[in-house]
Amino acid sequence: MFKNYITIALRNILRNKLTSTINILGLGLGMGVFILIMLFINQELQIDNFIKDKNRVFRVEFDDWAILGPGFAEKATELNGEVEASAMVQLYSISSDAVKKNDNIIKVTEYIAASSNFISFFGFEVIQGDSENPLSQPNSLVLTQSEAKRVFGDKNPIGKNIFSTNNIPYEVTAVVKNIPDLAAYKFDVYL
Repeated sequence: MFKNYITIALRNILRNKLTSTINILGLGLGMGVFILIMLFINQELQIDNFIKDKNRVFRVEFDDWAILGPGFAEKATELNGEVEASAMVQLYSISSDAVKKNDNIIKVTEYIAASSNFISFFGFEVIQGDSENPLSQPNSLVLTQSEAKRVFGDKNPIGKNIFSTNNIPYEVTAVVKNIPDLAAYKFDVYL
């Protein structure tokens, strides 16, 4: 029975070559686009899955921009009783995207300025250094594991200074586990 269906289908395909080719190509293209869309949706749903209590973390935006004035997070927490905690993140430049270590210029690829509770707020795993509040002091910074290895090699980076190109010292206070690729804020240096 099934063999008859295959035979009839093949006869129809051979009899109507142009129509069959268009239909088969359309079906293949449609299935390919469907698979790509599903892969994209799956990737979007995986963003920030490493964050504990992801469903309780929200990003505040104003007019399609996630740029709000300084002090907004503290004021929102103060005025709204439902806000349990807040953290601020700001894109930041360490003067020309580079730092100096022993007079060697090292390019820093991805960096942000963050509030002092940023590491604990998002639950990043601290491997070395101050795990309680590593960004509490001025000019302190936190490196990811890969960035610490790139800048300091196998030496312990905690307590060491990195200088911006305009000679502002930043002390390494902690090293965190590498951030997954599917993170909204994927950076190598936290100031």
